[in-house]
Amino acid sequence: MDSFMQWTLGLDLNEAETDEAHNFYMSAGRVMGLTNDLYSWNVERTESVDAADRKWNAVPVIMQQYELNEEDASVFLRGLIVHHEQVTRELGQTLLRRFNYSHTMTKYVESVGLMLGGNCFWSATCPRYNP
Repeated sequence: MDSFMQWTLGLDLNEAETDEAHNFYMSAGRVMGLTNDLYSWNVERTESVDAADRKWNAVPVIMQQYELNEEDASVFLRGLIVHHEQVTRELGQTLLRRFNYSHTMTKYVESVGLMLGGNCFWSATCPRYNP
């Protein structure tokens, strides 16, 4: 995700910037994955035929791990998403300060934020998850 995004933006983070940004883009990836799980669950729930099937979505994993019902697991997942959004925002602000608000790092951090917002909007409105 990170290399592709840099390429599409015409950015080339140097090695130091890439190393420093690692936790930031990993945190952003968590937000994207968990957001996808939240919105895709309504479709994926009906696709699961065998209860012993491997769990690919966070909702049933949370249900099983914390012995929660589906609604409470979804609320729990929303809380995880908000938490990781906050962590991502804090890590982005740290990166900006660390690199003295350079044009490259500012564009990178702002673009990741826009990507997360776009992913959430798409997940909430796309035809696959909202038949």
